Amino acid sequence: MLYRQTVSSVRLALAIENPVFRSDIQRMLVEDGFAGQVYEAQTAEAAVTLLREKSFDLLILQAEIGGSYLAPMVRDLRNGQLFSHPFPLVVMLSSGREMAYLHDLIDCGPDDVLLMPVQRAKLQERVRSLSKRRKRFVVTQGYVGPDRRSTPRAGGADSGPLLDVPNPLEGKAAGRDPMLLQRDIEEAAQQLDRLRVERHGAQILWLEKHLHHLLASHQPETQMIASHSRRLVEIAQDLKARTRSWPHGRIARAAEALHHAAEIMSEGACRPAKATFATLSMACRQTCQEIVMGLPSEEIQQVAM
Repeated sequence: MLYRQTVSSVRLALAIENPVFRSDIQRMLVEDGFAGQVYEAQTAEAAVTLLREKSFDLLILQAEIGGSYLAPMVRDLRNGQLFSHPFPLVVMLSSGREMAYLHDLIDCGPDDVLLMPVQRAKLQERVRSLSKRRKRFVVTQGYVGPDRRSTPRAGGADSGPLLDVPNPLEGKAAGRDPMLLQRDIEEAAQQLDRLRVERHGAQILWLEKHLHHLLASHQPETQMIASHSRRLVEIAQDLKARTRSWPHGRIARAAEALHHAAEIMSEGACRPAKATFATLSMACRQTCQEIVMGLPSEEIQQVAM
């Protein structure tokens, strides 16, 4: 047994298609002292439902179940878009071995990816290792998850801010006060929201500048205009969701105006009008101004220069 006493408060989710393999993993976890609440999912739909209704400390799931790809679900989890908090330990099991496929799995933010068929001893060793130590998270525009880089990006490129995240397994195994562990989870989730809002601000200004250059062309690239406009719609939606309960609600209100302007721009991308872009540009600048006022960010200010 990994721990001297059974850790009965751990919440586990197993999204494994094969019921025999699923039961074997559950026995392995019990042997290591994790005898808490175990929830099983045999379909992708059941896995998504679990994460929309409950929070977990550890997820072990296949990358694909019944032809459904679960990487988007893990990406939503890490971005705080599901009921479960963003920080459970996540181990994904992959039957695919192509490098592009595995890179896409890693990019959704799991703590570890193991190739199937996986030996029980190897899975046990990985869970044991993660329960004692996990990597800090990096937050970029397109990624939230463990920072796996051992060296900075080439050319000094920004690698995104790092976030210390709680380890629910480690905390519960050590007998930490549940209220203190929950406080750590909530504080880390709030910090994640702040970092995502900052990254959105920088992205909004980047998209606004590129739209300006596209529209200044004699032959505007309408597909790129539509793509940038749709991305602004997505960012505005996420900003509203993350900041709706924040004091004063100024960022959320500005994001609502941005959402409306970006949708109009997207719908008229085939015949872009200067007046439509002027309204969108003003909404972009106003949203970023509210972000800078609420969350001072050197990155946003540098992009604005």
